[in-house]
Amino acid sequence: MTNNSLDLLIDERIESKVLELLNKLGLVSQVKQEESDDVIRGIDGLAEFLGICYSTAYKLVGQRGFPHRKWKRVYLFRKSEVLDYMEKKTNRS
Repeated sequence: MTNNSLDLLIDERIESKVLELLNKLGLVSQVKQEESDDVIRGIDGLAEFLGICYSTAYKLVGQRGFPHRKWKRVYLFRKSEVLDYMEKKTNRS
């Protein structure tokens, strides 16, 4: 793992924990929570959502056409887009 990917991993985990704490304290608005129901944050979240390991998820994001966005240094994924992509990918095989 390179230093850059290690920094990214650390940043994603810190941001995830901060958001989790803010949510527990009730400082994140309900509207924002509802908007983010379809959003997967970070490669860790993607790996958990798909039931794969971190390195496989990281490779998947690197594939051409994989639906993702990046906010600052955090990868963001829409569950619906990821599921559509995976369905199309498996139908081609």
